[in-house]
Amino acid sequence: WEAFQKLKSNNYDLILMDIHMPVMNGNEATKKIRTELIDARKDIPILSYSASVIDREKDEAKNAGSDDFIEKPFEPTTLHHKIRDLIDNKKSMAHDINLYQ
Repeated sequence: WEAFQKLKSNNYDLILMDIHMPVMNGNEATKKIRTELIDARKDIPILSYSASVIDREKDEAKNAGSDDFIEKPFEPTTLHHKIRDLIDNKKSMAHDINLYQ
């Protein structure tokens, strides 16, 4: 819930979303971001994570609107690559949009 509130008034490049958070779980927060925010904030890349390796949880995160998923524990280089790829993809999409406007 707190992450959602901060996103309403701040700009971020990416969100690392814990699936198992208190108050509002990560999938609920992701759905809320994707459906209730306006402008580019609703399209921010979201990388969900969990210690669970259950495929159902990964699918639920994707269905909620997560762009990618990483399982804990993870190697720092794997996290770095996923973050870089999501941010590069966002920049590429923004560039493509500007070309067509």
